[in-house]
Amino acid sequence: MSDELTKDQIDDAIRQLHSHAGMLHEGYTQGVREYAMLSAREGLITLGFTNDDADQVLEEIARRGFDYCLDSHIACKSGVGIDPPRREYPSQSVCTWGADQLESRLASCL
Repeated sequence: MSDELTKDQIDDAIRQLHSHAGMLHEGYTQGVREYAMLSAREGLITLGFTNDDADQVLEEIARRGFDYCLDSHIACKSGVGIDPPRREYPSQSVCTWGADQLESRLASCL
């Protein structure tokens, strides 16, 4: 298992992921690329983070308030109208966002 990331390293990883998603969307708006879909984990791996590092970063993103369909390893509220709501682990297939959507959600975690 990799070492624990420091708070600064996690903050930097979130900023990098936010920037990466923004650059992907910018390519779309400029007509250079297709509309990009990605998961937060996929983005972190693309940026060179290990799965263990990605787990730490994703846990912090969830702690900061973005946990809904963030990753299959992060439980999120489920069951609209159920009191109290259940916490379930989503399928990774539903944890894929448009680059602009992921960028927007990550902005609240910076």
